[in-house]
Amino acid sequence: MKGFLGIFLLIVLVGGAFVPVDLPYSFESTGRVYPLQSWILQKNPDGTLISMLHDHKTGLMSDYSSYQFDRGDVVNINFNPNGVENRSIVKGELVANISSNMLSQNLIQLQNQLAIEKARLENVSTGEKPEIVANNNEKIRLAKQDVAIAQKVFDRAQLTFKEGLIARSEFEFAENALKEAKLAVEVEEGKLMVVSTGQKPEEIKLVEAKIKSLQNQIAFNNTTNDNYNIFSPINGQIRYESSPEGDRMIVEDTSNYVLFVPIKLSNTAFVDSNSVVEIELMGRDTTLEATLVDMGGKVEILGREQVVIAKALVPNFKEGLTIGMPVVSRISVGEVTPYEYLERSMKVDFK
Repeated sequence: MKGFLGIFLLIVLVGGAFVPVDLPYSFESTGRVYPLQSWILQKNPDGTLISMLHDHKTGLMSDYSSYQFDRGDVVNINFNPNGVENRSIVKGELVANISSNMLSQNLIQLQNQLAIEKARLENVSTGEKPEIVANNNEKIRLAKQDVAIAQKVFDRAQLTFKEGLIARSEFEFAENALKEAKLAVEVEEGKLMVVSTGQKPEEIKLVEAKIKSLQNQIAFNNTTNDNYNIFSPINGQIRYESSPEGDRMIVEDTSNYVLFVPIKLSNTAFVDSNSVVEIELMGRDTTLEATLVDMGGKVEILGREQVVIAKALVPNFKEGLTIGMPVVSRISVGEVTPYEYLERSMKVDFK
C-alpha cells in the first residue's frame, strides 16, 4: 500500500512540475540567538584579568586587553563594587575595580620620599632653622606613638585571623596600617636629618631633579591605579558566571540580536541578499523577521551535514528572545517553477 502511495505522489509531483504556476520555495533550519555584542571580563585562576569585546555581527573581537600583576603581589578584583543587582547598565558605568597591595605600598613610599626631598630642598634654599628641628622631634615622638598603637592592633588582628575570626581583608588592613605608621617615622627622621645637617647650595639642582623624578613616578602609579577602575564599554545586561576556568562578568548588548543559522551546503546556492528569514518562537503564534547580513565563508560539519553558518540581524529588542536559545528559522528564497521546486526538494534530506 505504501508503495502505491509513493508512486501516486511521484506521479502528482512530476505532473505538477509542468503546471505554469510559480511556487514559493523555502527551507527550515534551527538557529541560535546571540547578542549584538558581548563584553567579557574574566578572572583566571592564576590571578590575571582579561577583557574581551566580541562583535557577533562582524565576527570580530573589537577589543582585547589583559591585566598582569607582579608575582607576590596581593591583588583583589572586585566585580560590581557599587553592589548593584543584576540589571541593565550603561556604557561608561563602573563595573569592577582592582586593588594591588604592591601598588599601594609603592605609592606610599614614593610620596614619603617626595616629602623628604621637598624638605631637603627647603633646607638648601633657606638654611637651618632651630624651630624646625624642634618641630620635627615632636613629630617623630608622635609618629612613634602611632607605631606602638598600630603594632598592638596588628598583633591582635594576626591572632584573630589565625583563629579564623576575621577576614583576610581586615588582617591586611591592620598590616598596611602598621607599615604606614613605620614609614611615617622614617619620613620624619629623614626630615630631621635634612634640617639638622643642611645641604650645599650647589646641590639644589640635584634635589630638584629627584623631586621631578618622584613626581613622575607618582603620576605613573596614579594612572595605573586609575586604570584599575574598569568601566563597561557598551550598554547591556550584566550577568555573572563561575567555572573552573575562572569567574566571569558578562555584559550583553541586546539592542539587536544576531541569529546564527546553519544552512545546508546544497541550499546555499539559492540564498541571496533578497532572501527573507522568519523566526518561530516556541509557544507563540507570531513570527519575527530577520535580515540576512552574512553567509559566511567556511564549510563546517554539523551532524554529518555540510553546512555554512549564516548570520541574520533581528532589529531592536524582542520580547521572547533569549540569548543562547535555539529557534526554528525559515529562509524564503523567492518563487520557482514547479519543476525547479521538485528539483530542489529532491536534494532535501527528509529525515
